[in-house]
Amino acid sequence: MKQNPGNIIPPFLKEGDKVALVSPCYRLDPVKFQYAVEFLRGWNLEPVLYPRPDRQYKGPYAGSPSERLAELEDAFRNPEIRAVFCSRGGYGGIQLLSELPGDLFSADPKWLVGFSDITNFLAASLRQGVASVHGPMGSTFNDDPVSDAALKDLLFGTLPRYTVPADPRNCPGSASGILVGGNMTSLIPLLGTPWDPIVGDTVLYIEEIGETLHHIDRMWNTIALHGELERVRALIVGSYTESVTDIGFESAEEVIGNYADSMGIPVIYGFPAGHTKKNLPLLYGGKVSVESGPEQASVLF
Repeated sequence: MKQNPGNIIPPFLKEGDKVALVSPCYRLDPVKFQYAVEFLRGWNLEPVLYPRPDRQYKGPYAGSPSERLAELEDAFRNPEIRAVFCSRGGYGGIQLLSELPGDLFSADPKWLVGFSDITNFLAASLRQGVASVHGPMGSTFNDDPVSDAALKDLLFGTLPRYTVPADPRNCPGSASGILVGGNMTSLIPLLGTPWDPIVGDTVLYIEEIGETLHHIDRMWNTIALHGELERVRALIVGSYTESVTDIGFESAEEVIGNYADSMGIPVIYGFPAGHTKKNLPLLYGGKVSVESGPEQASVLF
């Protein structure tokens, strides 16, 4: 069995630190890009910008694969930069994985922040032994003040400890492991590759946007066929936004529950993270304890 690396927690931020704002996938509208810059300045951080916000490649991309890779590498190689915030997701992260240097995230550990297609890089960082943050990024800053405050707390030194009301669909129990997962469409192609994050005792977090229920069913079964579920000690189901009902289930959660509820592990449904305004940051690659009870559920890093 694969073993989980001992994941490094990067040094926490302090006011005045330089941080990068990168676009390794789709480009962010220049106006929204500037909003993200001002948001980070509001935390008394000094943003360093990659790329030119007006650059486009083949429609939605923020540059060619080689341009996006070069900027991501420059941000992580720059010793003055202490965190790398992604401007948005979209698609394109997987295009860069085979060219990522094997020590890009580990040579000088620093915070990587994002979600959605950024799942590709969160997983790659974990496989190099460095924890990161699944949470708000440039395109979603200011969507939810609670999530933004929790992200700042995490990056400046306070690890998350969440307690949420129990969802009636939850499965009871307690477990611990390393939190990994992310956007299912981005996660599934990584299974069985050098960037597969499901290693060792895992607390699996999953979320999705705009997918049909039959595709969600296919993705869950793909995880199972890879034998990955044998390592899952608890499941956290985040937001499944704009799911398309095309088979005889009422929701994505019902599709997942059709399989997960018989696994004999704690399952938390409706956790406020993912493609939703409330997107609580999660320490990707961090040790976490999960408890699902009759009145509340807790996720404690």
